[in-house]
Amino acid sequence: MGNQTVKKRSAIVSYGIYLLTSYFITVVCLIVLSFIVFQTKMDEKYIDIINIAIYIISTFFAGYLASKAKKQHKIVWGLLVGLGYFLVLCIISVILNHTITPLSSNFITTLMICGLGGMAGTLFK
Repeated sequence: MGNQTVKKRSAIVSYGIYLLTSYFITVVCLIVLSFIVFQTKMDEKYIDIINIAIYIISTFFAGYLASKAKKQHKIVWGLLVGLGYFLVLCIISVILNHTITPLSSNFITTLMICGLGGMAGTLFK
């Protein structure tokens, strides 16, 4: 029974590390994007596209790390990392906006992008 608890705890710690890694990548990419926008006065439509690319890159890399560490159910781990990333995005959004926005197409699209990005990361060796 003690061994089961240790395995569960290590799985939770691993999951947290994957999420932290994905958010570290996000922060670095957003800092680079901020510098580029400041230097070039980039149009907002390009910024939105780059934000989506940052979601994909971050969840992809976290899914890749999860697949390297977990030998079974790799795609499930990638999906969970992507959905966890999305959940943290939602929590941060609620904290900053002080409201819960109703489901919109952007909400569902971002959910799918994050989940699929994490799953895609598991497909590479």
